[in-house]
Amino acid sequence: VTSAAILLVLAGAAVFGYAMTDSGIPQSLVKWIADHKLTAGLFLIFVNVLLIFLGMFLEVISALLITLPIFLPLIKLLGIDPIHFAIIMIINMEIAAVTPPIGLNLFTLSAIGKVSVSEVFRGTAPFLVIAFFMLGLITFVPALSLVLIQ
Repeated sequence: VTSAAILLVLAGAAVFGYAMTDSGIPQSLVKWIADHKLTAGLFLIFVNVLLIFLGMFLEVISALLITLPIFLPLIKLLGIDPIHFAIIMIINMEIAAVTPPIGLNLFTLSAIGKVSVSEVFRGTAPFLVIAFFMLGLITFVPALSLVLIQ
């Protein structure tokens, strides 16, 4: 039953992502970004904020399936390396998975450790600060995420 529910959520997210792509939303965003001369740095800040917000309320894979079809044409337009962008997305989802109000990993850790969610969050808070710092570094210094593939 649990696997079926997960697959149903994933199927819904995939259909939603396809519908958004088919409706021309990514192309409209590409045109808007080209018209307003948005820089790659501003776009990546927007992506970081959006993904962390979405990840707080959606399951990680669902958030990625919904947003990735929209972001792919935009990163091509702005000249952002796809591997660099993928690493940024994954770090955002890691942060979102341990961030309230949903923070699915907080509930998992709470059940395993038999402690309250607030106690788990207090324990993870220092690591969140480090994760946000790391996200900022990787976002604005692409060489950090691309060093192993070069």
